[in-house]
Amino acid sequence: MDLKNKQSLSANLSQQQIMGSSQIQALEILQTPVLELQSMIDAELEINPVLETEGQPDEMVQSDQNESDDFINKILELDEESRYIYTGTKSSYSQEDEDKRAHYLDSVVAQKTLQEKLSEQLRFFTLSKGMQECCDCVIAGLDHDAYLTAHSADLAMAADKPVEMIDAAIKMIQKLEPVGVAARSLQERLKLQLQRKGLEGTILYTAVDKYLDDIAKKRHPKVAQRLKLSMEDFKELVLEKIQALNPKIVNEEVSPHEYISEEVTAVEKDGKLTIKLNNEHLPNLHISKQYRDILKDADSSEETKKYIKDKVLSAASLITMVLQRQQTIHKVVDVIIKEQANFFLKGKEYLIPMTMEHVAKQLDVHETTISRTVHNKYIRCKHGLYPLREMFSHSFIQNKVDKSNPNDKKTKSGEDDVTQMQIKSAMKDVIDNEDKRKPLSDIKIAEALDNKGLKVARRTIAKYRESLNILTSNLRREY
Repeated sequence: MDLKNKQSLSANLSQQQIMGSSQIQALEILQTPVLELQSMIDAELEINPVLETEGQPDEMVQSDQNESDDFINKILELDEESRYIYTGTKSSYSQEDEDKRAHYLDSVVAQKTLQEKLSEQLRFFTLSKGMQECCDCVIAGLDHDAYLTAHSADLAMAADKPVEMIDAAIKMIQKLEPVGVAARSLQERLKLQLQRKGLEGTILYTAVDKYLDDIAKKRHPKVAQRLKLSMEDFKELVLEKIQALNPKIVNEEVSPHEYISEEVTAVEKDGKLTIKLNNEHLPNLHISKQYRDILKDADSSEETKKYIKDKVLSAASLITMVLQRQQTIHKVVDVIIKEQANFFLKGKEYLIPMTMEHVAKQLDVHETTISRTVHNKYIRCKHGLYPLREMFSHSFIQNKVDKSNPNDKKTKSGEDDVTQMQIKSAMKDVIDNEDKRKPLSDIKIAEALDNKGLKVARRTIAKYRESLNILTSNLRREY
């Protein structure tokens, strides 16, 4: 292969790699929720001096990676009043709202960790150097729920201190706030909280100390008998007081980007549905006039011009991808609200089976595009906030009795337009209305659903119940 062909092949491979990288970035932007996308744009603004957010755009220019020089020329030809590349988004927040939000985000960044808060409290005690080191070791050994999972002997080995000193350090940390920190079990945490209230030696303390496992397993009559209490007194003196204790003492700080924000809102007006994209977190972006002028300046070095051109292409590529993302979300959600119109107008019991493949065929795109579009994204409607992924569900296949022959008790396989969400909703309704003193078993729940025309296997009932975080019948019993 001659040198010319090698150079051509190398250029083609390089171009394919660039295109591949661009496509990967476009897919990542499509899949990214709006609040995370905001942080991605902020990161690009930090490293790309060509990209700016100020000003009102008047003209939109989209980049073509295959015609980069032509695109740069388009940028140079724009006059001062129309030099912008427009994302098509505009915040509806007032300046006061923006200032409040910025202040909130800054305050979240400044939140202290549990370890830092505990270390600060220790400064109010006069401790020897050795005890301070032991306390620091105990604090470092706390897990995310503020439990101490490491054994005293292991901590002693890590700190190179006697076990007795580590045990004393544990007692010291347990005196700090929040009450129950450095407990080695839930039982010890609740006992620490009762001790701090001066309730050691009471019936309540005895119940937590000796019968907490039985109480958790709803063996209430047995515990009441052991404590020589009537069920009424047991509820008042033990159950209600235990429920007032705090098993989870760490309030985890949530990052601003962990909050849920809808990507789109389904707006109903006169019985018709329209779509409103949430563009409030996406700024207007444009190419800086300052760098455009540098490109036009004959005295600018080729190295400088190449750097600016690369940044202009990068900025324009980002803007184009954000635009494409918003357009794709709009198209996909438009199909969703048309297919699931009764869900948005009447309620979740009207959700019908719909697959991503079905939507993909209507839009003539791949099914994975639909999956990325709805990934971790939410839609708001008058019934609440829902994950877009919940709009998709296969038909629930159930066995139906052949009612055409009343003497035929056999069943045949059939498919009704029933979704998993509808089955779960019907299940929850049955459980919510059960006799709490005699809660229904999974078999009884299946029978209740059968009476509603929904034939569901017991194993399916158990799986759906667990997904709804509903306890088994013996743990749901109330006395």
